[in-house]
Amino acid sequence: MAVVTILILVVLDQYSKALAEYYLAEGAVKIIPGFFELELTWNSGAAWNFLAAKSWGIVLLSISSLLVSAVVLFYLGRAHGLKAKIVLVLIAAGGIGNLIDRIRFGRVTDFLSFTFGSYKFPVFNLADTFVTIGVILAIIFLLLDHSFIEQITGSIISEIGDAK
Repeated sequence: MAVVTILILVVLDQYSKALAEYYLAEGAVKIIPGFFELELTWNSGAAWNFLAAKSWGIVLLSISSLLVSAVVLFYLGRAHGLKAKIVLVLIAAGGIGNLIDRIRFGRVTDFLSFTFGSYKFPVFNLADTFVTIGVILAIIFLLLDHSFIEQITGSIISEIGDAK
């Protein structure tokens, strides 16, 4: 079921990006003036265009994203408990969604834009949202339930402790 959920989220992310590229090519659309708009941008780096100016940046980001996605999927196979699976599914779906963009286009399509007073938050997409929500939930679950890390890692933590 986790793989199906990841696939659904990745398709939703890719579809939303395709819609943004099609409908926002003419310019931004104000949804809530002064707060939220749909604005088409492309990011050839990581968060906040980190490494965008480096010619090797996209390669490094793609390889890193592929490795992190593989590790997350590995742990998803070992995870037990709904909370752990939700966190890992969200992080995997977001990472894979942006990895697809990097491999296909050499950049990530962003289109969700928020302004808070005079501060304009960096434009982002659904994949970024999935990763962010997954990480925030992981932090909350770790703070509230110290056994949460074992739910994610399965028996790896126990096996390491037994080996000592």
